[in-house]
Amino acid sequence: MTTAMAAARGFHDSGQRLGATMALSLALHAIVLLGVGFTLHQAAPVVPTLDVILTRTTTALTPEQADFLAQASNQGGGEHDHSTRPRENQAGPLPRPSTGLAAQQLQAQAPDPQPAPEARVVDSARGE
Repeated sequence: MTTAMAAARGFHDSGQRLGATMALSLALHAIVLLGVGFTLHQAAPVVPTLDVILTRTTTALTPEQADFLAQASNQGGGEHDHSTRPRENQAGPLPRPSTGLAAQQLQAQAPDPQPAPEARVVDSARGE
C-alpha cells in the first residue's frame, strides 16, 4: 500500500492519532471532574418535644378562668396568685425516631417430618 492510498482511506500518522486521543481523553476527564459534585450532609431536624405534667388530685370546684389546662379541674393547675409555668427538675427522655414497626419474636420451627421412602422391588426384567 502506498502513502497516497493510506491517506485516501483516512489513515493518519501516529502523531496525529496520539494528539486526537489525548484531546478526547482530556475532554472526557474534564466532563467527569467538573460534572461530579459533592455536598455536605445536612443535620437532621430536631424532633419537637412536649413536656407533660400529670397530677393525681381532683377538685369539685372549677375555676372561672384557668391559667393552665388541668387534668380534672384542679383550680387552674397551681396554687400561686400569678400564672407561672410548671417546671420539672428533669426533662423527659428525648424521643427517638423509629420506623414504626414493632419487633416481633420468632418462634423456632422445624420442617414437618416426611415419611421414609418405601423400598421398591422389581419383579420382572422390564420393570412393569
